[in-house]
Amino acid sequence: MTRKQRMIALFVVLLLAVTLAACGGDEEPEPTDTPVPAAAAPTDTPVPPTDTPVPPTNTPAPPTDTPAATSPPAAEGGQTSGEGGGAATETGNEAPAESSGSLYASPGEVLNSFRSRGSFAMSSTVAEAPAEQQVVQLEGAYVAADHAYGSDEYVSMTVEQGDTTQTIAIYKVGDSVLVNSEGEWITVGRDNAGMFTLMADVFTNMMGEVIVNMDEATNLGEEAINGVQAVHYQVNDPEVFKRMAQITGEEEGVIESVDVNVWVATDGNYVVKYAIQASVTGVPITDDAGNNVLADQTVDWSFEIYDINSPDIAIVLPEDAPEPGVIVIPGFAEGEFPLPEGAKIEMSMFGMPQISSDLSEQELIDFYQQALTDLGWTFEGSMGFYQVSKGETSFTMWFSTDTETGKTTIQVITE
Repeated sequence: MTRKQRMIALFVVLLLAVTLAACGGDEEPEPTDTPVPAAAAPTDTPVPPTDTPVPPTNTPAPPTDTPAATSPPAAEGGQTSGEGGGAATETGNEAPAESSGSLYASPGEVLNSFRSRGSFAMSSTVAEAPAEQQVVQLEGAYVAADHAYGSDEYVSMTVEQGDTTQTIAIYKVGDSVLVNSEGEWITVGRDNAGMFTLMADVFTNMMGEVIVNMDEATNLGEEAINGVQAVHYQVNDPEVFKRMAQITGEEEGVIESVDVNVWVATDGNYVVKYAIQASVTGVPITDDAGNNVLADQTVDWSFEIYDINSPDIAIVLPEDAPEPGVIVIPGFAEGEFPLPEGAKIEMSMFGMPQISSDLSEQELIDFYQQALTDLGWTFEGSMGFYQVSKGETSFTMWFSTDTETGKTTIQVITE
């Protein structure tokens, strides 16, 4: 396996680990009635859907010191007056207004620039075995830009899992995404870069994905957080949290404790900061031997944005980064690799050159066998896989046909 392939494989594994922690596993819980505690929401609370994933399990305190919450003025009847710009609920707390299909606006929808940082730490314990730890640290920046994608962005994630530490830096610049790990660069078209941006999106969008309503959250009033006014919401009752996250049943474990704190900007309705701490017992997992076992887990998860609308933020590529949008195939200078008329070359989601054409698979094979042989390369293979080599330089061309579009695609796999 090449370094580039190892980087992609590790990234996928880490992404799945964090995403599954956010969802509580990959098995869909069966619907069961959730008991309502005495101080819970009104009796007409709708029954949550049965296909809602289980949320994360425990999160560290926020990265920065948080001013003490001030008690909001009490409304008539002992209810808390709304401070967040949303409609007051029957419990007296006020939820943020909905935006873009979520409770909250995306920061990129309402801000010109900001920096971000986050932390995810999960500990899993099975029986008497030592706890397994996984930690992800995130730093990032966002700047609105005058191009089709609307922004340039940067995210760096350092992942510690067992004895392995891996840092992945992702730059979104114009229509390109550049990814660096262990000094190895991958360049991907921005439309194909979902795999490399999803983990950062998990941090940014987690609250909107997990907490589907804030009706039962306690409104602790307004606080100044990272230079902006925000309403502080808190939930520390597991049963209330389960209803807010629309969790049914306990097939994915029993939430023993939870402490959710969310700060929502009064101007713009975006999440400035969140921190979740929780513990879950009886979580079904698969151990290293492939056995189905039950684990006790804690997850500490926090995220915040800061330097909001600062004019000093800029996304700058490192000096050793490849030029965005440039696609180079080993042994060929930029623009010199032969292409049949009408063919298109771009970077695939795996950071490898990809050629698409209306020609049939056999027509493309014949074209490259002739064109590359004329240039002094050997072209050998069968069944759609061909090894191309010249001296010490080599790469593989994988030909396949999309049965829906009829187009032929060539993946150029480099060492």
